[in-house]
Amino acid sequence: MASTVDSVVGRVDTTKILPQGSSLNDLYRYYFLQGFVLWGRKDLKVDWLDKTIQNGPWADSSQLFGIPNVPLTKIDSEPILNYIFELNPSSNFMTLARTVYDIQEARWKQTGKLTAWSEGGLNVNPAFIYEFIVLPPNNYWVIQGPDQTPGVFLSQQGGHLPVVFTKTALGLQALFYTQYTSFLAQQILQNSPALYSANGFYEGMSESSVVDSELQVQTQGGIIEAAEYALSHSSASTSSTTTSKVNATSSSTNVSEAKPQMTQVMAFVLLLATAFVLTRWRKRGQRIPTSNPSEDGQRKV
Repeated sequence: MASTVDSVVGRVDTTKILPQGSSLNDLYRYYFLQGFVLWGRKDLKVDWLDKTIQNGPWADSSQLFGIPNVPLTKIDSEPILNYIFELNPSSNFMTLARTVYDIQEARWKQTGKLTAWSEGGLNVNPAFIYEFIVLPPNNYWVIQGPDQTPGVFLSQQGGHLPVVFTKTALGLQALFYTQYTSFLAQQILQNSPALYSANGFYEGMSESSVVDSELQVQTQGGIIEAAEYALSHSSASTSSTTTSKVNATSSSTNVSEAKPQMTQVMAFVLLLATAFVLTRWRKRGQRIPTSNPSEDGQRKV
């Protein structure tokens, strides 16, 4: 049916749903623009990241536990992990991914607070949150609700925030496998069954160990993607030049030395995820809850 699908897609004018001008300067938009490129749009300028990585503008390193050369753009882990697991990232993108990881590890080292910031569901109001490490023009470590109202940030919500997201912890483990990511993954896996139900993994837990028992399809998919990535990159060399560059600049556990252990851990996660998928196939009349559009103003796909 390939020709039929191509014909249908060819009739769709995507121009009106693409961002214009300065709105391109955003990791989320950069990520989804790649999809339009894959669908055949050859007129899109997608060199924003390469230019930014080389020339800035830069975020304030003093707000990021001393990590320099962080692009001044909206940053959390979600579009970064999705891009790496689903597409073919450039060396510049992998450099950015490592930098964003280093920030979160540095926060943990300097504060003792588990850090795996991303976006996801919340089992209390406002039902969905974005945890931004950087939020232009000058905000850092802020959490917003689903509408992302400018200047409106959430407090700890009775100990429910910030969330250490399950998909982010396991995603970072699959990608970098350092002492810190191993600790993160252990916290998630050791808290199963608290963080795992018959319908899949919960969203995560807060820094103060309050379980976020919301279920989201993105989390289940993200964990499966992370497991597949770990298993497919379990050889001694992940991506020759990128991996060697990462290892040379990191003080954490060497990736290649830890790969066998990582494979075992992520294989366990993959088995759990596969069991979950099979369970859902047997229960076709049911569905995993996703964000309620009436609560958060949008449906996460």
